[in-house]
Amino acid sequence: MNVVIDGVPYVPDPEWPNKLSVWYMHDNHTFTRLWGTSLDALVEDASRVEREYPYGMLGKAILSRDTKEVRRVGISIHSRGPEHRVQWDEGLVDWRREFVKDAHAMRLLLTNARPTTVFEMEAQ
Repeated sequence: MNVVIDGVPYVPDPEWPNKLSVWYMHDNHTFTRLWGTSLDALVEDASRVEREYPYGMLGKAILSRDTKEVRRVGISIHSRGPEHRVQWDEGLVDWRREFVKDAHAMRLLLTNARPTTVFEMEAQ
C-alpha cells in the first residue's frame, strides 16, 4: 500500500515498534501475558494476576517490530507475597511512571487487547 501525504510518499521507519507485550513472571519462571488497552486496565490485570500468584515479578514492557524485540521500557517490580502488598502497590506507581515516559509504549497500548477468537490468539 502506498501512502502519500501532501505529495510526499510516507514510509514508516522499519525500526519503530508495532507491538507491545507485558508479562508477569511467576516464581517458577513461567509467564502470564497481561492485557489492557489503557494503562489503568493493564495495571489492573497485573494486580489481578499478582493477587492470584503473589510471588513473582512484573517485567518491563517489551516493544517489538513484528516478531523482533526492539527494546524494553520501564522497570521491573517484584511481588514478595501478600504481607508485602504495600510495597507492590508502591512499585506499581513507579512502574506506571516509567511506562508513560515512552511515547511508543503509550501509543501501542491500544493494540494490547485480549484476543477474543482462536484466530486472534494464533496471531499473537
